[in-house]
Amino acid sequence: MSAIATTPSGGAASPQKDISTVSSMTQKTQEEHDSEREVLRYADVGINLTDDTYRGFESAIAAREVAGEVQRGEIRAINTVAVEAAALRDNTAAITVRFVSDQINETLDRDGKPVSGTDAVTEITDLWTFERELRQPDPAWRLAAAQSG
Repeated sequence: MSAIATTPSGGAASPQKDISTVSSMTQKTQEEHDSEREVLRYADVGINLTDDTYRGFESAIAAREVAGEVQRGEIRAINTVAVEAAALRDNTAAITVRFVSDQINETLDRDGKPVSGTDAVTEITDLWTFERELRQPDPAWRLAAAQSG
């Protein structure tokens, strides 16, 4: 899933920002991979993650890092946002939201050649589940699960 688009420097990308220059990169530096991790951990993109969700995203970043790969993601349009489910378990509220969007998602190797995905705009359906501890003073919702289909 491309929950977070990144720029060549590893920071969060604006949906309107052209990040096609990523294809000319040969590989990311350690600082750039670390920057991706900072974006995930400290919610620079406005999304807090549960620890399990963070570990899942961090694992994907680490695997790309080891392989010398770069993920290129660009959201072109968000077509639909719909609540799919809501639940209350003990003191935890959860809501699952379906996002249908037009995206470019591809992974490039060290030489800038595609190893997965495509540079064409593709309709992607994501299901994101957000949770909030109701008895905590922090009103923030955290991303607890993300699926792409």
